[in-house]
Amino acid sequence: DAGFAINGGKGWSEVVFDNHQIELKGNVAIAMGNYYFTSAEDGSKTKVEYTFGYKKYDDGKVRIFLHHSSVPYPMGKTPSHKFGRALSFGFSPKVNGGVRA
Repeated sequence: DAGFAINGGKGWSEVVFDNHQIELKGNVAIAMGNYYFTSAEDGSKTKVEYTFGYKKYDDGKVRIFLHHSSVPYPMGKTPSHKFGRALSFGFSPKVNGGVRA
């Protein structure tokens, strides 16, 4: 697997978090923002959008219960799959087809 997390085997030398907002609700926190990964091979940087959900459990420990990361979609490109096309026009995918978002 040459996926993002292992950078095609090149590895990452640094990651910098840039929180846009942290929402606190009781024992739950949701953080959203960007992180910037630096390639260990050539020093190039990759911007990645993230959402993390943290929860403080009864044992007092805070754990991640939600995580999503994605490379930002390049503006001006037409998605190649049917859900991407639907989302780009304000529709949400559903089992029975798109509905207006």
